[in-house]
Amino acid sequence: MFIPHELDKLVDTINEFSVIVEGKKDKRALEKLGVKNIFAISGKPIDDFVNLLPRDRRYIVLTDFDEEGEIKNKKIRRFLLKYRFNINEGMRRRMRDFFGITKVEELIKISKFMEDGYYGEISSINCKIFNRSRFYCRWRGRKTRRDRSYIWPD
Repeated sequence: MFIPHELDKLVDTINEFSVIVEGKKDKRALEKLGVKNIFAISGKPIDDFVNLLPRDRRYIVLTDFDEEGEIKNKKIRRFLLKYRFNINEGMRRRMRDFFGITKVEELIKISKFMEDGYYGEISSINCKIFNRSRFYCRWRGRKTRRDRSYIWPD
């Protein structure tokens, strides 16, 4: 299940790797979360795509978690292992368990949830709920304090 305050730790861990995704929407969703070094297959043949990848990096294959995505994951892993690339399969499982998603492009919803409406930046959930809420402003506002001045504590 998705836990907002651990998102930064996970993104920092993912940024130590290069990520291989299926398409442009997946790449865009990960970029919104702050992930860098993303390679999108985008309809290219897998063997040609693997030949274009830098060999000195460690990779995470982050295809969708449905049946078709698992088949693509196996094909990509087979080619990467054939050419002796370093792959981390544990991070793929960790992403699936952490976010609870079936498609990678669903991460765009999480980034929109974390996005601050005023500045358009990713912020913590506590900042979004408490510091920028209208309720907080009304509760602490001058007019509210003036209207409550007649209330005495018990």
